[in-house]
Amino acid sequence: MLSSRTSFTAGKESLKTLLLVLTFLQQLELIVTQGSPDELALLNIRNKVTSDPLGTLDEWKTGGDVCTWANVECNSMNRVIALNLSNKSLSGTLSRSLVDLQFLQVLNLENNGFTGNIPVGLGNLSNLQELRLGSNPLEGSIPQGLGNNQNIYYISIARTNVTGSLPADLGNMKNISFMFFDNNRLSGPIPQEFGNLDLLQELHVNQDNSVPGMGLTGPIPASLGNLKNLKQMNVANNQLTGQIPESFEDLDNLMYMNLSGNKLDGPIPHQLFALPQIATFDISNNNFSGDVPTSTHFNFRHDNNPLLDACDACFPVADSGGIKKFNWPLVLGILGGVTAFCLLGISVYWICRCCNQRRQEVKAAASIARKRSLPPTTRQKLTSISEKTRSSTRCFTLKELRAATDDFSVDNVVGQGGFGVVYRTTLPSGEEVAIKHAHKDAQQGLEEFYNEVELLSRIRHEYLVNLIGFCEERGEQMLVYEFVPNGNLFEHLSGKREPPLTWKQRVKIAICCAKGLAYLHEGCTPSIIHRDIKPSNILLDENLVAKVADFGLSKTGPVGNQTHISTGIKGTPGYLDPYYYLSWHVGTFTDVYSFGVILLQLVTAKPAVDRTRKNANYNIVAWAKDCMRHGRFEEVVDPTLLLEGYNQDTMLLMVKIALRCCGEEIKERPTMSQISESLEQALEKMGSASFIRGTPSMELRPEMFRISGDMHEEDENLYQINFDGRSWVDIKHVLDEGFGEMSQDSDDAHDMNHELDGFVKVPIDNEGSSKVLFNNSDAGYSKVFMSRTESNYRG
Repeated sequence: MLSSRTSFTAGKESLKTLLLVLTFLQQLELIVTQGSPDELALLNIRNKVTSDPLGTLDEWKTGGDVCTWANVECNSMNRVIALNLSNKSLSGTLSRSLVDLQFLQVLNLENNGFTGNIPVGLGNLSNLQELRLGSNPLEGSIPQGLGNNQNIYYISIARTNVTGSLPADLGNMKNISFMFFDNNRLSGPIPQEFGNLDLLQELHVNQDNSVPGMGLTGPIPASLGNLKNLKQMNVANNQLTGQIPESFEDLDNLMYMNLSGNKLDGPIPHQLFALPQIATFDISNNNFSGDVPTSTHFNFRHDNNPLLDACDACFPVADSGGIKKFNWPLVLGILGGVTAFCLLGISVYWICRCCNQRRQEVKAAASIARKRSLPPTTRQKLTSISEKTRSSTRCFTLKELRAATDDFSVDNVVGQGGFGVVYRTTLPSGEEVAIKHAHKDAQQGLEEFYNEVELLSRIRHEYLVNLIGFCEERGEQMLVYEFVPNGNLFEHLSGKREPPLTWKQRVKIAICCAKGLAYLHEGCTPSIIHRDIKPSNILLDENLVAKVADFGLSKTGPVGNQTHISTGIKGTPGYLDPYYYLSWHVGTFTDVYSFGVILLQLVTAKPAVDRTRKNANYNIVAWAKDCMRHGRFEEVVDPTLLLEGYNQDTMLLMVKIALRCCGEEIKERPTMSQISESLEQALEKMGSASFIRGTPSMELRPEMFRISGDMHEEDENLYQINFDGRSWVDIKHVLDEGFGEMSQDSDDAHDMNHELDGFVKVPIDNEGSSKVLFNNSDAGYSKVFMSRTESNYRG
């Protein structure tokens, strides 16, 4: 009996061993015949896609090398580390096989048509750093377990149909810096655990106000006051109740806070108005009570809070350095640290003198490391420019461009910016070009370089700067453009180039720019969004024909029925679309806003942002709206246009178009083709229309003028005019204009009365500064005399 049992046990163990061997062989056969685990996962992901109109996944086939598939990036071990399928018009559901890509660092599926639930288990992808699922009609709830990931720094599950609450375990993501859960259908409270996210810089949980009754509930957690690195917080259009936590007074890095559209009440902590970095604070549409200041140094919105009262004396004001109180221990600590640092610096200096070669090696190694640290998709792009690009654009050698620029001599430099230095030279073919030489090791510069080469190599238009070629060799990145000789629009509007542009020239410049942008928006498939339209990026040729330049920040636009794409904020303050800034949605409407700002500058010759303007109308759009609303059109007109005159109907039309371009409702903004058509029709009518010139603003009498200073100066005399009966304004009176000399004798002054009728006062700003124009011929106002207080253009 014992022998029988032993035999049975041995047979059972042998059977187990045989089954294990068979299972192993099956798995081995599966791997050999069907590919690696990453390949299996990607094929499962592809199988869940039901629509791929752009053919994005056509290369994803069994037996291929996944590292060569489109939109896939691998590491040195041939494991998938990045999957970027954003803006591909894909539809279907998200495969659970996403969680099998164990080495994945970047998952970007934004701006598609994926439906269904978010796969459970994404939190187990321990290498994941970026999770971008926004702008998809996803459903279900945010899965539990995402907080298990300790490496993720960016998460976006925004603009979806996700419901439910924010999981508390999201507060465990120690490296998270950016959280976007906005425009969903979330409910429940903001987790207290979010106060543990020490590195968090942006928190967006604002909801869509078109769905009444939806949104997060409960109070704003006081623990959020622990987020010392927080720069932006948007909790608008929820159902939050209670008061603003006093702990928010310690958010010294906070720049933007939007609490609008909630049910918050109680007083506003006064110290919030003294936060050193705050730029926008919106508490509108709540039930707050107590005191608010009548004016602030930042954008403060508090409308629809009927219980608020104005009290400027009730509020503290941060000093210029933003320091709230004097801290002697801190000061002594700083002084001690500076002393120690100086001693250490002297020692380091002598050591570095002996180790110069080593420092160079370290610098080179750091350069390589920085390039490797770029996002995988960017590294793939920068490895080499596509063969298609090379065939359509000339590829210069480094030797050729060195020779053309005399080894990049400073004598050939015509400009420089964040990307690098621009050289003007002539190629051996006789073609005059501008060579844009990138700074080494500039990450943003590398991305801009790739964008410009790829975009400009496939577009050609008379109102876009033509890319002739490029160079990528030995770590050097250069772009070769046609040379545009007449500078940029900023230089002409700011007075750096003379003479001032006439009104007709300005209208033509606007038409050229509009046509160039219309080609990018409507003539390219997919459309191209410039994202950095401003006067310095509009070049003028010898005939003042405008050409749009600098495509380093450009993006391909939405496809199909999409109206926008989601992307990080890029651009220039003053020209940046507020809708883009708040929503991260970019589309052709983004360029339309920037172009509207330029139209206003063509009319006014004023900077986009000017902190000296009254009533907090720092932005030219707000200032122009205020002027037009109160019938002060004459303040909008550039005073130099009075020299040659302007057509008022055309100018009014341009201002109206500009304000439509800059409207808050993006659907109401015109297209660039509509703008160019309207401006062209206006230009045709200008041929027969009358032009308005400056006219005297009052009757000028001899007693309004006097002589000041030394009458016997060699070059000029100084005259003054009194317009308001109180103050005298200096007038520079040049003798060689043929006005004749004027003595202090009143009879002499009276004899000049017929000359003085030509003076006209032209307001510059609300401070009383003015220009004085003198008409010494029938041809119009030919001389400009400035008062002592001159108006400066700040670009």
